Amino acid sequence: MTIKEAAETFRQATGGTLHIYRGQRRMSEDDIPLSTLSTEPTGTSVDIDTPQTVGEFEQKMQEVLGITARVWSSDDWLCIPKTETLGNIKLYNRRTTSHFMPPLK
Repeated sequence: MTIKEAAETFRQATGGTLHIYRGQRRMSEDDIPLSTLSTEPTGTSVDIDTPQTVGEFEQKMQEVLGITARVWSSDDWLCIPKTETLGNIKLYNRRTTSHFMPPLK
């Protein structure tokens, strides 16, 4: 699977944007295979379960695929808090007001 395919699959399932990183650098959504970015992968795929939290999903991406991933809103405006569920990502965008967002910890 490529970065582009993974990002599109994630977008369709959650309405959010998946950012893949190599170290501190965000990788572009080119047709780069995820396997070339892996550091010690233990599997080949991660399920996108909407009840799981963003933090759990990002941790699974690191543990199973060996890549660093961050979840952002659909318009790339906000890095989604790790305590939010994948099912609620679509609620976050530029119009999200501070009273809606949970307090950052």
